[in-house]
This record gives sequence, structure tokens and C-alpha cells, in this order.
Amino acid sequence: MILIFAILASVNSWTQTASTVTTVKSSSAENRMFPVISPSSNDFKIMNKAVLASNGFGVKMFAFLRDFYPNFVFSPISISLMMALNLRASNGLTLQEIYDAMSFNESGFENIQEIQASFHAIGNYFLNNHSQDFGYFLSLINVLWINDGKLLNSKFLEDAKKYYHTQISGIDYGKGSSNVHTVIDKYLKQKAKNERLTCEIRKDEFDERMQITIVNGMSFSGFWGPGLSDKLDMIANFYSKGEFKIPTIFLQTTTTLNIVKVGKFSASIAQLSLLKVNGGKQLYMYVILPNSGVPIRKVEDLLIDNCHNIPKWFAKAKPKRVNLMIPKTFPKWSMNLDRLLPFLGVNSLFHKEDSELPFLSSFERLAVDKIYHESMIDVKTKGSFEYPTRFDGRLTTSHEGDKDTNIVNFIIDRPFLYLIMEEASQAIVFLGKIEVL
Repeated sequence: MILIFAILASVNSWTQTASTVTTVKSSSAENRMFPVISPSSNDFKIMNKAVLASNGFGVKMFAFLRDFYPNFVFSPISISLMMALNLRASNGLTLQEIYDAMSFNESGFENIQEIQASFHAIGNYFLNNHSQDFGYFLSLINVLWINDGKLLNSKFLEDAKKYYHTQISGIDYGKGSSNVHTVIDKYLKQKAKNERLTCEIRKDEFDERMQITIVNGMSFSGFWGPGLSDKLDMIANFYSKGEFKIPTIFLQTTTTLNIVKVGKFSASIAQLSLLKVNGGKQLYMYVILPNSGVPIRKVEDLLIDNCHNIPKWFAKAKPKRVNLMIPKTFPKWSMNLDRLLPFLGVNSLFHKEDSELPFLSSFERLAVDKIYHESMIDVKTKGSFEYPTRFDGRLTTSHEGDKDTNIVNFIIDRPFLYLIMEEASQAIVFLGKIEVL
């Protein structure tokens, strides 16, 4: 169990308020679901700085990951919200490291209270539209598993629930790795439509020396938008690393899309809509495809400096008739942030002798042992054939009698970059690369 004591303190502009002593048992904490408050127009203005910070961090993380992984995808919003909570718990060196690494210092925040309000608003904005009633399922995964028996500040737990959409759960690490995997797997399946843990968590060992494990991520499940729903499954070669032929199932259709050719990128960018109904958020997938023969590295360099310009480029784009061919599935991915964030400057958070988390617990020095980030994207199509055909090098059209000679080919059969962005806020929900299939 987690023992939660109230204390009186005032640091970093927060004031802890007195309350009764509370006991939280791990068995009851696993299934707690927290209500989401509807965002106001003022929330939308407040969350702008959180969007700037999240997108800025996303570019930093992308620049780091590309040197080590041929394929990856992550959710900048999810990670930033989780790290804002760690900032809420921290002081001293730990606070400064998080503040700098997460681009909070570059986004115009004046104090930590503003960070809390801004990320509260962005959490509300996205989590209010997570059900199939809106044509898609978007779920935030954010939970701190703290070893039973730890003494925590009640104000921190209240704020974690109220402002950061985070669940605090007790767990007995002394029961061993198998039990920990089972408990976390159960939670993830509940939050991410029956998705199971990836190997990043399953391969790690847990014992009684562990203090805190954070599982964080974003899960999206939905459909392609209008004009993309009728697609033909076909088998063709994906050129992994730009040269190795890998038979892959693609979706192929002829439709109307916004496509921008960016000369300095030596690439084309397609805007693919994702289905939304009944007032859901409009999400777009932007696919950045290098011109034939152009190394993916060159396009990555330019994306890092110009990611914020992508919506501007499409503001004046004229729709074109396009023959589109795109891989049918996007790999899900996980990463150990406790191993990666130190390369971006967050070190003390993960070392008990250096970690400063006084607002999490005033009773002992705690540190974070593990942070796992999971990103899952599942985009379905309606009307595709049950058995894929084999691509013979000739693109078919979805519209009989279509004789338009100005149709543009957008064939995603080589390494590419992609991001999913919400239209109104311009927040990057997912950012990734596929170089190998």
C-alpha cells in the first residue's frame, strides 16, 4: 500500500494543504478512472505554450533517435505531460534539468504554475475526444507505479489526478517481475484497446529495490478519412534502407489530396486525413517522402529546422488527384526513456543519491527507476479486399473511366517520415520514421 500524509509546505509557488491521512491499496488503485473536465476557450489559449514546448521537445527527441533507430514513433504530447508532472514533483537540479530538456525554457512559460495550467488544458483538450463516438479512439497512458509502503504527499497525488491526468498506483515489486508484468499488462490492455506490453517492459527485471516505474504513452485507433476509405490491398516491394526489397502489403487508391513539393527538402509531403465525426478533433497524418535517390538523412536534417512550417505550407495548397500507395500497417514502438532522457540532459531524476523530488515525498529521497513510453497507431480502412493482389508495376484507379492525365503518383515504397498533427492546435500527437519493413 501507499501511505499518503499531508504536509504544509510552500515551494515553487505551490502550497500543500492539510488533509487526513489516506491509505491507497495497490489492488484498488489499478482500476481508478478519473473524470475529464471540458476545456473552455480560455483553456485553448492557455495550452498554446504547452503545444510549443511539446512540439519543441518532439523535434529534440527526433534528432536524437534518428541516429540509433531505423524505425521509431513516439508521442511528444504524452511524454511532455508526464515530464511536466515530474517537474511538479521536483526541485533544485532535477527541476532545472527537466525544465531545460523539455523545452519549457523556450516556450514562454513564466512560472511552474503556468506550466501546470497549460498542460492541464492540453490534457483536457485531447482526452475529451477519445471515444469511438468521434470516429476514433485516442487514449493517454500515464501511470506511476510506486512501491507499496512509500509515504507520499497528499497534495501531489491530488494534483497528479486533477491537472496531469495521471494515475498513481501501488505495486509490490517484491513479488517479482512476473507479477509486475501482469499488473502493468492488465492496465495497458484496459487503456489501449487490448494492446499488450511490448518487449521493452517484458525483458526487464523488477525486485524489491525498485521505487518508481512510469508507464506512459498514447494509443490511436481509427479510420482513414473521406477519399481514403476505399483502398485495394496489394503486395509490392518496400525498399528498406532505400535498397533492400521487402515484399510488403500496401493500400492503394486514387483520390484527391493536398500534396506539397518542398524543393529545399528534396521531398514531397502528403496530407492524409483521419476520420472524425460528431465534433471530434481533426487529425492529419503528414507523410514526408524523399524524392527518389535522396537520402532520408537529408530530409531529416531539414525537418528538424522546419517542422513548425508544415501546416503553413499546406494553408495555400491546391488539392490534386493522386495515385496513393502506402504501407498498410505502422509498427508500434516502445522505448526506455530512463535510458534516453539522460542524453537530453535529464540525469538526476534517475539516481537516488541525486534526485530531488521533495513534492512527491517529504519523508524519504525517491528516484524514478524506469520510464517506458509506448506509441500505438492503428489506422483501418473500409472496403479493402480480404486477399491482397500482387503489384505488377501498374497503378490501378479506384474510379472507372478516370482519364485524368494530371494524376500525381505518391508511392510510399521507400524510407519516409510521418507525423500526426491536430489541426486546430497544431500539436504533434505522434512523430516517427520508417526506414525498414
